[in-house]
Amino acid sequence: MTPLRGHYSWIATTSILKILALPVIGWLICATLGLSPADTPVVLVFCACPTAVVAYTMATQINGDQSLATGAIAVSTVLSFVSLGLVLAVT
Repeated sequence: MTPLRGHYSWIATTSILKILALPVIGWLICATLGLSPADTPVVLVFCACPTAVVAYTMATQINGDQSLATGAIAVSTVLSFVSLGLVLAVT
């Protein structure tokens, strides 16, 4: 288990922005661009998905903060159950 080492506020903030705010921003962009009703749900599902595991690999490769990447992946995965459910229910 990787210790989070006090990154709780960063992990919470980034996960909430990624999982909750990004679908709203995506919807606004879809509405502004006039995307078709068939295309909008696809964009929103991608926006509601969790942080990719490749973030950990990238953090490792560039000697970045692996514990921050691990925490962001874990928290955004849990939160994505809510956001994906909402997106699928609304679209």
